[in-house]
Parts: sequence; structure tokens; C-alpha cells
Amino acid sequence: MITVLGFFVAAAGVIGWSTLENKLRSHSVEYFSKQLEKEGPLRKELEALFADIAYSGIEGLKEPAKDETPYND
Repeated sequence: MITVLGFFVAAAGVIGWSTLENKLRSHSVEYFSKQLEKEGPLRKELEALFADIAYSGIEGLKEPAKDETPYND
């Protein structure tokens, strides 16, 4: 009797896990789709980060980073 009950609990766990996994996947895709839309906040932040990386070191387009602690020469 306990074995049969354990079997049903295990089957319910597997089914529940796959359902939970599918729900998490769909919610994650939906969330990141909204965030990465044309005017989404994450997209704006990533575009700024990529532009920052692309233009670093190009003279005249971006100021070099200023050190907060000067050298003690």
C-alpha cells in the first residue's frame, strides 16, 4: 500500500515539475520579450552599455574615465 502511494506521489511530482518548468519558461520568455522591446528599459540599458564599450578608447567621442584616487608620485 505504501509502495503504491509512493509511486503516485512520485508520478505527481514528475508531472508537477514539468508543469512548473513550462510555466517558468513561458513567464521568463514573456518578461524578457517585454523588457527587450524597442523602448524597453533593459534594451535601453544594453544599448547604452554596448555603445559605451564600442566607443571606449576612441579619442574625441568619449572622455576617458577619471581616476578618483590620484597617483602619489
